[in-house]
Amino acid sequence: MNRIVAIGAGKTGGHLFPAIRIEETLAAQGFTALYFTEGVSLEKEILIKNGKRFMKILCRKFPSADLKQIAEFFFYNMAGLLQCLAKMAVLRPAFTFITGGYASFPLGLASILTGIPLFTYDGNVNPGKVNRLLAFAARMNYGPKRTSAKRFVETGSPVRNGFRTEEFFFPVNKNVLVTGGSQGSAVILDAVLGMIKARADYFKSEGISFHIATGMDKTVYIEKFAEFGFVKAVPFIHDMPAALKESAIVISRAGAMSMEENMAASRYAVYIPFSHAAQNHQYYNAVEAGKLGAGTVITEDLLDPGTLFTAVSGMLGDMSALRDISKSMRSMYEKRHAVDIAGDMLRRVGL
Repeated sequence: MNRIVAIGAGKTGGHLFPAIRIEETLAAQGFTALYFTEGVSLEKEILIKNGKRFMKILCRKFPSADLKQIAEFFFYNMAGLLQCLAKMAVLRPAFTFITGGYASFPLGLASILTGIPLFTYDGNVNPGKVNRLLAFAARMNYGPKRTSAKRFVETGSPVRNGFRTEEFFFPVNKNVLVTGGSQGSAVILDAVLGMIKARADYFKSEGISFHIATGMDKTVYIEKFAEFGFVKAVPFIHDMPAALKESAIVISRAGAMSMEENMAASRYAVYIPFSHAAQNHQYYNAVEAGKLGAGTVITEDLLDPGTLFTAVSGMLGDMSALRDISKSMRSMYEKRHAVDIAGDMLRRVGL
């Protein structure tokens, strides 16, 4: 059996970073990996920056009732399946690990057809369609909350190395980290910009600053924030552990990866779920965080500069309470990560 793992991870950081974390743990055991991806620019940037090998495959999202979408889905995913089968015949991997996204579907099917052990991970409370469909044939499925899958292990999201090596002491400064996920969010950016314009004097007098990731395709916002001296806006934050370490609270989407990294850093957040997320999974992720006392939820229909200011000023107005919450969140995070996903997979394939 070759010490190679085939990895399927979609086009967002929420799919890629957990896969990278698991793969790096496997690399310490002598494994190499090949990522099967859609080949979009963000995937390439993240994988190249992290020194990973990857292969672009043909795939398409699951279709609606539109006949053209249905035809494209079958054509592209069948072509992607053939690509995966050909590559798997050469690689002969020990197993396949998928974290969701369109490219995971043909790869997962190829693993099932060739008898290669398949493992799935989805950090959302409600797993995505690809993982749900392939779960029945997987050797084991991993995620934060038990699903209907017969074989399932509850565990937290694998986070990047910096969160495991840094001690996240609560900062003295009142810095707010704003991120709309790896692709950015105009909805969040507009609300934050409106809040800052309306309350600039308040933020300056209270010593509150902002570190904002606009998203790679929303850099026009960098110029809009430039007039405010207490705001630092960048297209993308590569060193998220450092950014969180310097922040007191976070404003973000409710993707699984973002939420888990906030939890790892013990940072309370205002979660604004993406209203068009598949199966509304971000909303359910955010509600779960609220139940744990790790965040406040503002849905897009209620989001405006006023509601956002109320949440931000309320939290930063009681730094002592935030420190207590931070300690509680770290304890919750450690309990969620009692399971070693990489080690569990190796055990289940007899390695």
